[in-house]
Amino acid sequence: AGGRWASRMRPARASLSRLLHRPVDRSATAVNAGSLPPRQGWFDRSYPWAWPAAVLLIIVASIGLTVLDWQASAAVGRRYDALRAAPPDFQSHPWSLYLNQQRLTYLNEVSCPLHRDGKEFLLHITPVHQQDLPPVFREYGFQNRDILFGDHVERFVSPSGGCMGTVKLPDYPIAQIRTGELAGKAVRWQVRLDPSGPKPREFWRSLNDGAAGEPSARAVFDLYRRDNALYYYRESCAEEDTAAGFFLHLIPSDLSDLPPDRRQYEFDNLDFAFKQRGARLEGVCLASVQLPDYPIAGIRTGQFTADRMLWQVELH
Repeated sequence: AGGRWASRMRPARASLSRLLHRPVDRSATAVNAGSLPPRQGWFDRSYPWAWPAAVLLIIVASIGLTVLDWQASAAVGRRYDALRAAPPDFQSHPWSLYLNQQRLTYLNEVSCPLHRDGKEFLLHITPVHQQDLPPVFREYGFQNRDILFGDHVERFVSPSGGCMGTVKLPDYPIAQIRTGELAGKAVRWQVRLDPSGPKPREFWRSLNDGAAGEPSARAVFDLYRRDNALYYYRESCAEEDTAAGFFLHLIPSDLSDLPPDRRQYEFDNLDFAFKQRGARLEGVCLASVQLPDYPIAGIRTGQFTADRMLWQVELH
């Protein structure tokens, strides 16, 4: 049986050997190969429309993302224009701070810092009622919400490439906000904002609308006493107009309302620098100071340098 099987396979092996050792005409093979149609994969044969559809989908997606980016930029631009329509609550070049409706906005018109190597801004929030604080913060008396500006940034189109970042504040009533720019362990500047204090933007609008009325006193600055706040306003304001410090002395109707360490002087001292309480917008300067709740018999205020008084005025 084995010999018969071997004899039957002998012709097949001979045919295979001749096929394998047959000389090849490479020139003819090259010509024929060049004339062959390209090979098609299973995907191409089954879905001939797939590649054009994929290209079209990419184009449509790119257009859609461009439109969304343009709409987002336009929305940021509108928010920027709305902010710039009135003075900020605080200004320390190049930063301006705006506090509005449980949101705190940091605006930088000069550059767009996106440092992520550490905290950029301290943000300490003191509530009206201590029980509103999360339990972990109650021993400190404030909530720590220190932020990285880059996590909240919104770019807007400006010649200088500026941007702004908005932080949503807690929903509980806020007594005070302390914030400032950090540089490593140092603080470049810091400010305390009182949500229930003076409203410089509202006062600014009342000036533009003619609803602010006549000033309480006129000097280098026009002084307006409104809603238990004192506003300092000056048109055509240059930097030298705000370089000197401001003194603000309050004479109470009852000396017992003064802090114990001030009673010997018979007035309360609320002296300040313009950068602590004011801002400059389009050549106009506006500063605001929250007055204490006790009855006030008189106010003396003005500007001074180390060696002289520049101007002063009294309000009753």
